[in-house]
Amino acid sequence: MVVPLNRHITKTVLVTDIFGVTPALNNLSKELGNALIIDPYQGKLMDFIDEQSAYDYFSKHIGLDQYLKLFQAEIKEHANIKTLIGFSVGATILWRYSATVNNLNADNTPRNNQHIIGFYGGQIRHFVDLHPQISIELIFPRSEPHFAINQLIKQLSPVKNVSIIHCDYKHGFMNSHSTNYNPLAYQCYLDKLRAKCQYN
Repeated sequence: MVVPLNRHITKTVLVTDIFGVTPALNNLSKELGNALIIDPYQGKLMDFIDEQSAYDYFSKHIGLDQYLKLFQAEIKEHANIKTLIGFSVGATILWRYSATVNNLNADNTPRNNQHIIGFYGGQIRHFVDLHPQISIELIFPRSEPHFAINQLIKQLSPVKNVSIIHCDYKHGFMNSHSTNYNPLAYQCYLDKLRAKCQYN
């Protein structure tokens, strides 16, 4: 495949939560072969003091629709993407992207080897009528404080191209900046992500 000169080649993309780029996420990127990071603040380190301040800033200044536009603009500059991994709002962005993406590469070959992994994308509940065009694995937490996670899983389970894991950890278990961070769970899923992000 010939890639246009103005496009970059990457295999793995991380789409961040409301914290944006953090030292922990940079470390995860390195663990996954220097994965591309897409975040709502366009690379600016925000250094939020807690989840509430991050949520307030994201809600006031960005929002899901704007984040989706930023993501779509960035992703156009990259080719040969195999794995897209999203966290929280990042998982919701990827859910929305999965329903709009053309299932063909630039050279019109099928993009059926591209897949998405979304961790605790609770906002997906507002977009359950979408139909992913590429494979997407959703990893939901044990529970969510604002809605019934079991009901969302029931709604999404029959959807084509969707697979679901209902884990025993809390929302944010992959983020060391979250009060729900779980280092054992992080290591477990890091090993799984490493395996999925390796290609010949």
